[in-house]
Formats: sequence, C-alpha cells, structure tokens
Amino acid sequence: MALSHKKLLQKKQRKKQLKQKKLSVNSQQNQSQSATKLPIKSAWLARATQKEGMGSAAFIRKNAAGRYIICGYLLDLYCLGIKECYLGYADEVNYHKLFADNRDYQRVDPGTLKKLVIDVLHYGKQNGFKQPDDYTKLLPYLNNVDSTTAEEHDYKFGKNGRPFYMANHDTESPALIKKRLNILQTHLGEENYDCIIPIDVEFDD
Repeated sequence: MALSHKKLLQKKQRKKQLKQKKLSVNSQQNQSQSATKLPIKSAWLARATQKEGMGSAAFIRKNAAGRYIICGYLLDLYCLGIKECYLGYADEVNYHKLFADNRDYQRVDPGTLKKLVIDVLHYGKQNGFKQPDDYTKLLPYLNNVDSTTAEEHDYKFGKNGRPFYMANHDTESPALIKKRLNILQTHLGEENYDCIIPIDVEFDD
C-alpha cells in the first residue's frame, strides 16, 4: 500500500531528527575526547581533606573558547573511597570563585593528586565499596594526567588505622546507610571497622 504524502513527510522528518540527534551525540563525544587531550591547567584539593577524612579534588583544563573543564571527585579517605565524581564547566569568574581564590582549596601537583585519587579508590574497594557509576566515564580525563614523575602523597586512610564510616543523614537515606553498614559487616566483620550512625539505623540480623 502506497504511503500518503503526509506520512511520507512525517517519515522523512523522523529520519532527519534521528540523523540530527546522532550528529549531536557524535559532536559531544568528539568534544569530550578532545577535552581529555587538553593539558592540565591546575589541580586542587580541599585543605581539610586529611583532617576531616573527606574532601573534594579537581583537575582543571581550559579549552580554546576559554571555558574551564572540571573533572571532580569527592574523596572519603576514612572508608568509602570515591563517593562521587562529576564533569563540570566554569567561566573565568567562577573558576576563580570555586578554586583559585577559594582559601578552602590548595593547589597541588596533578600527578600526585592522580595517585591520591587512585589510592582512595582502591581503599574503598578494599572495604567492599564499588566505584561510582560515572567513574568509568571520567577515566579518560584521569588517565591523561601524567604521574610518571610525580611525588607520592602522604595521606593516610582510615581513622586510627581502621575503616571509619561516618553516616550522614543529610545526604544518605536510611536505606543507603543500612546497605553500607551491611557491606562493611559482610566484607570486614563487625570487629574490624568503626562507625558513627543515626540511632534509627540498625544492622541486619
């Protein structure tokens, strides 16, 4: 049965939309791949990371358009490893506001920071926690950081030599807290880690 003129137009329009979508996705992928090849402009780590057992780390690149590309990680040195990771963008003003003029951050050697990020990841896995879902997507940004001649970091993991889970009711649901407690109990045994948890969260029997 022959298609009507209207249906033919609709079919052509759908094909055009699919082609444009594919071109858009390919363009984003190409931009992302190009961004990973840009040299590192700077790397930053929250000053209180060791003291508080947690802190943000960021690798900064700058593209030809003047935009700053931020590859960031939320590090939990006490227990969970890498809690979150993200890819963000900033203009000149926000870059300085977020990092360069922010006294809560210190500028660090990119290669040394890369080693810290990888070691934190391994520590979390040692305690039974998987890497965040976005970690693999951002891996090209991390892999292209040269650490061959970088100095080793001196950050310590755990608290008093033991994994220490600090549950946060503001950012973690009771179900997530319970899940993480069960992982620790199963993976390490309840005598081999410490934790601070809300009183309404209990272990499974």
